[in-house]
Amino acid sequence: LFENFYMKQGRDLFNKGEYDKALFSFKRVVQINPDSANGYYFIGRMYQNLGNAQQAIFYYEKTLKLTKDHVLAYDSLSSIYRSQGEHDKAEEYRLKVRKIFRSGVAN
Repeated sequence: LFENFYMKQGRDLFNKGEYDKALFSFKRVVQINPDSANGYYFIGRMYQNLGNAQQAIFYYEKTLKLTKDHVLAYDSLSSIYRSQGEHDKAEEYRLKVRKIFRSGVAN
């Protein structure tokens, strides 16, 4: 119940561009449910939007440990690595997205 409240609150704050406040809400989500892949994904997304690529990568990887077919996490990792000039790594993650879509199991 509280997990859903904080997830909705975090998304609302995210949509308003209030990334610091949204980050707090998403951290509450994973405190309540440490197995919330979407909670970790959104924490990564907030860090990415705040310009902290290393923290974003950490949380996207954590997302993938919980849900190996999380398309948005793979896509976000691809984007970060592309922006850092790590094109081989970016392509590796982009291909994982394509593979998931082909299999029809996208989360």
